[in-house]
Amino acid sequence: MRKRSPVAFVIFALLIVAAVIAVGSFETPRTMLALTFAGKPARLVMPVRGARTEGLVDSFQDVPGASAHRALDIFCVRGTDVLAPARGLVVSVGSNVVRLFGPGGQSHVLSNVVPRAGLAPGQSVEAGEVVGQVDDPSGAERGSTPHLHYALTGITGRAIDPYPLLASAATPGPSSR
Repeated sequence: MRKRSPVAFVIFALLIVAAVIAVGSFETPRTMLALTFAGKPARLVMPVRGARTEGLVDSFQDVPGASAHRALDIFCVRGTDVLAPARGLVVSVGSNVVRLFGPGGQSHVLSNVVPRAGLAPGQSVEAGEVVGQVDDPSGAERGSTPHLHYALTGITGRAIDPYPLLASAATPGPSSR
């Protein structure tokens, strides 16, 4: 069994406090605790409906003029469904970002997304469940081709390349939630 660092437990404790304050419920920290000690997934659901693994490009550190991209860009048509890559808990929903807390304490950040109506912090989602639709890029990526900007981090905040976990993913079945 792998030991977790004390830093991971401090980060987790802060996440619990933030979740209780944000949601006002102790069910959220209980779910976060269960997810933290669940094993990390060996593979993830492709987060863009219809995207094929053979079409992925490992863009984790591939951005001209930047030291490291630390995310995967999955290009598609604007309006394409964005799916939860793993079961988890919605941590935040912004105007173009959905953040999920998943198994193994991993954080999934889905950017350039119009969140699904009714999606709210504290809500549980299943792998493959629709969480929004791809929108036009914003911020520094404004004006580029529509794509999902998918970032994955471990419990300590260290970036994880999602490409190997998606390269073995099967195209998800229909989910209309």
